[in-house]
Amino acid sequence: GGGPIAHIHTRADEAFYVLSGELEVLDWERTFVARTGDFVFIPRGTRHRFKNTGVHGTKLLFMFTPGGEEGVFRYGDKPRPGHPPPVWAPERFRTPEITRFNEESGIELVPEEDPTES
Repeated sequence: GGGPIAHIHTRADEAFYVLSGELEVLDWERTFVARTGDFVFIPRGTRHRFKNTGVHGTKLLFMFTPGGEEGVFRYGDKPRPGHPPPVWAPERFRTPEITRFNEESGIELVPEEDPTES
C-alpha cells in the first residue's frame, strides 16, 4: 500500500520503470496497473500517484526531466543492509521537510478525487 499521495509536478516530467512488483497508478482521473517491465511517463501538470497493490515490495527506477526532484528521496530513512526500506505512507508526504521541498520544487499535493467532478 505504500506510495505518495496524489500530486502534480509543475516544473518536471516524471517517468519510472517498474523493475519488479506492481503498482496501481492514478493518471489524472483514471487508474491502471503497471507491472514488472512497464514504463510509465507522467507529463508535468498531470495529477498522479501510485501505490503498491501487490503482495511483495516494488522496485522502481525514477527519472525526472529536468533533474532535481529526485532530491525528495534524501528525506528517506538511512539504508540498513539486509533490510528493505520502510514504506512511505501518505503521512510521510506532509512532513515539514518534504512540505518545504515540495514548495521549493513546485510540487502540489492535490485531492485523490477529481476536483472537477463535484
